[in-house]
Amino acid sequence: MVAEKCLNCGCGIGDLETPYIWNGRVVCRSCYATLQPKSGVRKWMVLVVACLGLVGIAVGGTIWLSSLKHEPPASTPLVASPANPSSLRVAAPTPVVNAPPPMSRVGAISGSVWLSRNNGSSDIQRGLAISVIRGTVGQPLLARCLQKELVALQKSETDFTSIGSESALKEANEMRGKIVDAQRTVGQLSAQTGVLEAQSLLKNYAPFGRYGVSLFSAEVVPANTVKQVRTGADGKYTIDGLAEGDYFLHAFINTDVIFVEWIAPVHVTAGTTASVDMFNDNAAVIY
Repeated sequence: MVAEKCLNCGCGIGDLETPYIWNGRVVCRSCYATLQPKSGVRKWMVLVVACLGLVGIAVGGTIWLSSLKHEPPASTPLVASPANPSSLRVAAPTPVVNAPPPMSRVGAISGSVWLSRNNGSSDIQRGLAISVIRGTVGQPLLARCLQKELVALQKSETDFTSIGSESALKEANEMRGKIVDAQRTVGQLSAQTGVLEAQSLLKNYAPFGRYGVSLFSAEVVPANTVKQVRTGADGKYTIDGLAEGDYFLHAFINTDVIFVEWIAPVHVTAGTTASVDMFNDNAAVIY
């Protein structure tokens, strides 16, 4: 006889049959076999879930590493976007101001410095400061230098006159002529004196005897110098990194036995080295 019915399919379950419980209900053997998952299926389900978890971890790690590579360096400032204050973006780099010109747009000057004495010997000038001065010098500074020349000339004229000898009076008379020339030059100075004018002034008006005064005094050189170097043990020099244009080289020696000043015009061409030797021919020299 039938003891009870299967709560799944409704068939009768005999007394001699073994009842099965599925989900809290009595079911027949056939339904239980259909409804209850096999152990093999459970294992496959666990394996699939584990694999999906590992794939998720790998994808997440890849995304995290990619974000680290694209993060801005610590020294790069971050700024908020005006449209979205909460967002951050990398600030644009600050442009370099007063950057030096590219090497293809600059030139150089090199040469040697020496002096030849009346007896034919030559002295290499070692450790001499050479200044590269701009191609023009302002009239006020140069006028002050010439005023100093005038003072030196006037003192020289007074000294020779006080000696009173024939030779001294002759020297005094020459000084008076130079004073007149220097005064006229001061009056004719343009607002900007170029390198050729400066060279002419050097040759004609400085120095004057043992009272020589440098045409370019300590005022002019610092105010107009672009670069300054010193000659080496061999008397040679090199000045590089100069923008193309007109300049002149200036150097000055004043000791108890010699007075020398150089003002040598030079044109610098980009990508080349101008050769300028400084010696007696482009200097004012008094021994």
